Amino acid sequence: MKQSKFITVVLLLFITGVPLPPLKLGHSDCPNFCYHEKDPGICRGFFSRYFYNKETKICEIFKYGGCLGNQNNFRSLEECQTTCQGNRMGTDIATGCHKRQVLCML
Repeated sequence: MKQSKFITVVLLLFITGVPLPPLKLGHSDCPNFCYHEKDPGICRGFFSRYFYNKETKICEIFKYGGCLGNQNNFRSLEECQTTCQGNRMGTDIATGCHKRQVLCML
């Protein structure tokens, strides 16, 4: 019911030519696996990898065994930062993830 009233108001404003400001919708670009705990896997290798630490909100090094584990496992610091940490500009303080703004022009 509320949604239909909103749509009616928007349509009336559009028809009458009243300019509407763009609607900004923020959403996080972080994949869910960025929030997984680090997982060295079950093998006994000793490889340096990086994971996104959801507590510190930065990418950190850990030792990976070489098999299994989870997707929060990156070969380079840069790959981890690009995927999970975002950049300093536009980073969501709460999650550490890059925020993207979507503009909706009516």
